[in-house]
Amino acid sequence: MRTLLTFLLLVGTGLLVVGAVTPQLFVLALLGLLLLTGAASVALAGLGPPGPPRLHH
Repeated sequence: MRTLLTFLLLVGTGLLVVGAVTPQLFVLALLGLLLLTGAASVALAGLGPPGPPRLHH
């Protein structure tokens, strides 16, 4: 999982840089932002405590 997130972060950053450097490829920057946002969301969701979810009574 960590390898996949690292890969997505690297690809997203690369697309963001390419889209920022070349104005004609602005769509790649948007795709990079989408990948970075998704990877950050998955990483934050995985920060919870391990194990099954606990019900609070």
